[in-house]
Amino acid sequence: MIWLHYVGKSDQFLAHALTQGVTRRVSPQTARQMEFGDEVLLAAWNKGEPYVFAQFTINQVLLQNDTAVYATDWLVTAGLAERIEGDPIHVAKECGEFTISGGCVVSCEMGEIVAAAIDIAPTCKEDAWFMIGGSITALYNNFGIDPRKYKKIQGFTQIGTGEENEGFDAVPRVLLEVRGYTN
Repeated sequence: MIWLHYVGKSDQFLAHALTQGVTRRVSPQTARQMEFGDEVLLAAWNKGEPYVFAQFTINQVLLQNDTAVYATDWLVTAGLAERIEGDPIHVAKECGEFTISGGCVVSCEMGEIVAAAIDIAPTCKEDAWFMIGGSITALYNNFGIDPRKYKKIQGFTQIGTGEENEGFDAVPRVLLEVRGYTN
């Protein structure tokens, strides 16, 4: 699928995204519709006119606190994931900050992770909470769609089905554990 997503100021967003990657909060309802390999067109406003300035491919889903820990444990036990070892990574950006404290490379679909997190979160006395992530794959000066025709300017809007993301299995699919999110 192809999604359209508005961000604040493109220059500030890109400064962070090009060095630390893209992470964006998504609602559980939207997360259920997304898949690894979906493309997200990033849009902003310039002097009252919307424009698309970049694109990224979803290859990460981020879960919070104990929900992330239990989802990771479940995926590893089910043989659907392999843990990632490493030091915690602190991410600070204009819209909030958090620490990535662990994670796993998964062999399942994003929908399976989202469904598991929605089931697990109440047990952890937490709300189901999601971010998607990836890396910038393209920068644009003049992209060929007019974002004004899509009424919604917050959240994510599905704007096309795209191709079936064939060949995306070659890119690691990742679940990351987030601690201390503030915005």
